[in-house]
Amino acid sequence: MLDFFGGKDPAKVLERANKQYLEGKLDAAIKTLESGLTDTETDFELLLFLARLYFENGQRMDTVTTLKRAYHLVPNRGEEVVNTLSEIHYSGRGVIETGDLLLDLHSQRGDYEELDRDLKSMDKRAVGSILRKYQRIFQNNIAPKKLDELTNRDLSIYLLYVYLLAYGGENQKMVDLADRLSERSDVIPRIINLTRAISKLRWGDPYPYLLLTKVYLKHGEFQDALTSAQRAYEFDKAIVPELLKAMEGLEIKGPQAEDLLQFKLSLYLEGKDLEHALPLLKEIYNQNPEKIDEVIKGFRDLERAFPDNIDLKYGLGDLYLETGRVGLAVEEFQKVLTIAPEEEERVLKKLKESWEKDPKNVHLISQLVDLYLKRDELAKAVDTVYRAYEVDP
Repeated sequence: MLDFFGGKDPAKVLERANKQYLEGKLDAAIKTLESGLTDTETDFELLLFLARLYFENGQRMDTVTTLKRAYHLVPNRGEEVVNTLSEIHYSGRGVIETGDLLLDLHSQRGDYEELDRDLKSMDKRAVGSILRKYQRIFQNNIAPKKLDELTNRDLSIYLLYVYLLAYGGENQKMVDLADRLSERSDVIPRIINLTRAISKLRWGDPYPYLLLTKVYLKHGEFQDALTSAQRAYEFDKAIVPELLKAMEGLEIKGPQAEDLLQFKLSLYLEGKDLEHALPLLKEIYNQNPEKIDEVIKGFRDLERAFPDNIDLKYGLGDLYLETGRVGLAVEEFQKVLTIAPEEEERVLKKLKESWEKDPKNVHLISQLVDLYLKRDELAKAVDTVYRAYEVDP
């Protein structure tokens, strides 16, 4: 009899239920919709209306279950489900059940910008409950899996959990988990979008930009890594150790990497970190000898901080020598001898190398002769004068 009167025709079922609802017969309208469901795509409109009625009738879990059913029944109409859910949730009675589903669907759809609004619509107790729920899911169902075993559903939950950690202020944990996930290159765009949403959520917080720096570095996007690192540094200089740690052990090469290496160097110089700055200066020069003046400036900056460090003076002297600035090289080697007389043998070797570069340098010849005489090596002193005369009689 019901089918004869079009009871299973979705349009007629919807019309009848709507009429009952307008007449104040809420329970009857719900029963009409329930009886009209056929477990096919034609149920979609009925499910959306049924969810609204369930919510109005205080049946929160039924509301959520029904909307989930509609979402999975017709995936290409997911936006309509989210819109319906949003209208229900933000109708002035934002509750944990609908709020939880909103977070889930927005995460599945990559609508990370909406997550902050969803969370703010609920009280702290509800947010705490949701965080604990996803923490359990993550620990029990996702963490034990290898990254390449994670399904699309797992990834959605993983990213939502990362956002919830950021929302709760667990910055380091947020960075560590997202950084781990970035090993999967196919998830990089989603991680970047999520992190940008987090950066808006926590404006002025350096940690989202630390995360972006790590992700970009890992995948060789050096210019983007530099921009993110600079922003993190601007927000809080205390993040410097984490930024430097992110760059440790990575091969940063190529024209695009030069500015990033300069930034890294500036952090070491600012921290007067001689141990790391010195090899980095040499690396920058080796990658691009045209950067010689910037490298020399770096050496000079370190020299002012560590005036008695002979390794700096040797390094700077070698650079001068390699670029034909023999007079300046000799000055650096002489400084070594003044600070550490026991370095006489090595300095002598450096001065001889310098002489090979500039055999007519009178000051250098004088330095060599004086050093030989000081060492009672008269024959070598005489030989030096003789050879100098042969070069420039």
